Amino acid sequence: MNTEHFGPLNAHNIGSLMRDAVLRACAVIRAQRFSFTSEEKTVEYKSDIDYVTSADRKAQEIYLEFLKNNFPGFGIIAEEDDLFTDAAPYREPNTDIDHFYFFTIDPLDGTKAFKRKQSDGFSSMLGLIHYCPKLEICEVIGACIGDPMTNELFYTRPGSLRVHQLDQYSREREILSFDITTDPKSIYVHIRDNPDNFSGIGRKMCNGSSPESFFKDYELQGGSIGISFAKLWKGQYGGLLLKPGKTTVWDTAPIVGICKKLGFVPMELNETTGRYEQGEFKVISTRDYIPQKETLIINESLVEKLMTWQQQLN
Repeated sequence: MNTEHFGPLNAHNIGSLMRDAVLRACAVIRAQRFSFTSEEKTVEYKSDIDYVTSADRKAQEIYLEFLKNNFPGFGIIAEEDDLFTDAAPYREPNTDIDHFYFFTIDPLDGTKAFKRKQSDGFSSMLGLIHYCPKLEICEVIGACIGDPMTNELFYTRPGSLRVHQLDQYSREREILSFDITTDPKSIYVHIRDNPDNFSGIGRKMCNGSSPESFFKDYELQGGSIGISFAKLWKGQYGGLLLKPGKTTVWDTAPIVGICKKLGFVPMELNETTGRYEQGEFKVISTRDYIPQKETLIINESLVEKLMTWQQQLN
């Protein structure tokens, strides 16, 4: 794609600018940690009260100014203020095929943890979606998730097969990968809700006191979904179990982009059989809610082991 006067905008440029945007948002969030204001807001897909803080709003303002200046013509789907800006089409030369690009913005993921002044459990997330209706393409091609407290970034740029973990304090950079020799019985599964809220097979899988457990045991922690997934990508956990409900594209796009490049897959509960089956990550380019079944996220190297374990259950 070309920009007026300055020539081609390539994938390296896009990746660098996305990282810069997330770092700026994280700096704003960190600066407001003890001096923010908050108010209640209603979210249809959540059963309890949600909040928006001045840090959410300021971080989103930073993103909007930065992205509009650097990526005119790209659409934007952001969490706060029901924001949706449509994308301008980029037409392939000598064809009638139009491509559209959308940024998704979750300015402060884990607002409740931030509001409680926790030392962790919140992040800022940016995703980049390529949408081409003619070719039936809707995919995440870039993602960046920043932890304002550790100053870590988890990111992948368009056109790259790699996912990087970058520590802005030490300037250390690591290419992430999953250890395919991992024995699930030696590692914990991460859950974000009380185990009683999951299915029978979900509870069996997590129950470390039972010899039938698939994982060693579970650890329960809420907060930012982005931070939960970052712990999975780093190898702190062997799986992440999510309860059924609804989610949004700004919550999921950055996560889907990184998961797919690292070989993580969604195992969705079939309520008829009571067993997990491999599903597909869902990506949209609208503000519509995305339905979510009870889902176990694991690396593809563990799928066969999970299926064997399920067959052996009573």
